[in-house]
Amino acid sequence: MADGSPNVFSDELNKSGWTKSRVEKFYKREFAVSNRPEKEIVAEQKQDALLLCLAEIAQAESVRQQEARDQQGWQYLSEFLKKWFSGSSSLSREQNKPAFVDWSWLLQYQRVVVAVGQLSDLTYLFNEKAKQQLASILHRDGFVQSSGRNFDYINGGHKLYVPGYFQQQVVSKEKPIDGLTASLGAFVVAALPQGRIEPVLSGGYQITISSVALVVIDSFDFEDDSWWNLFMSQPLGRWDCESKQFGAGQEVSNKSFRNFRGRHKKGGDFRVYTQPQLLENWQEFVYNV
Repeated sequence: MADGSPNVFSDELNKSGWTKSRVEKFYKREFAVSNRPEKEIVAEQKQDALLLCLAEIAQAESVRQQEARDQQGWQYLSEFLKKWFSGSSSLSREQNKPAFVDWSWLLQYQRVVVAVGQLSDLTYLFNEKAKQQLASILHRDGFVQSSGRNFDYINGGHKLYVPGYFQQQVVSKEKPIDGLTASLGAFVVAALPQGRIEPVLSGGYQITISSVALVVIDSFDFEDDSWWNLFMSQPLGRWDCESKQFGAGQEVSNKSFRNFRGRHKKGGDFRVYTQPQLLENWQEFVYNV
């Protein structure tokens, strides 16, 4: 390592699936063979060290929280960060193994309760847009045939959640940041169907919904949407490894994580779900298309 370049990595980086020696070897090679200015390489080294410290900072923030629900949220974030840094950059978020959060934990936040209440309202759950969306899903997946077919997007595993939901409610971020925002940011509570579709003599099809389940769908990734790309990468707050605090220290953005992945070929996006939760006291809902 070049003279004056700080040794900023600690053995704690092993928690993220990266060993101290592997990272140090990368930068030792950079200082030895790269034609880039040393100042630039040192800045990248410091940034990578901070990123790999984020899981520890999130863990420390969890301990500082007064409410158990927020402690759990920051703990989830710590686990998600470790998972991301140890994941493969060559696999998509759909290919990487998902993470799961607990439904009962989510219901400790009022904005989730409101979203669940909205989706429990039959008028909203099966508004005209939702009816057409479900019909399109069944047509896409080959259930629209000359004879009746059963469909089930609830019990077939997590790979059916994203393609199978027909209605949703978005749960927004909140400031000041609580445990829910820290771990999931904004996310979707989605409705999954189970039932039967069959042709009717007068033409068209009859769809019978025998069960509906709600599931959280989120993505742990660091991609910027089109709005942010017009101006800058989305900021993710300030983090300080020395004091293990969020809200102080160096600014981190989505681009920071993408740059890390570009340098080290590590960092795997993944989905975050809950297990499906059946709507209680459900009675069959039937409509024609």
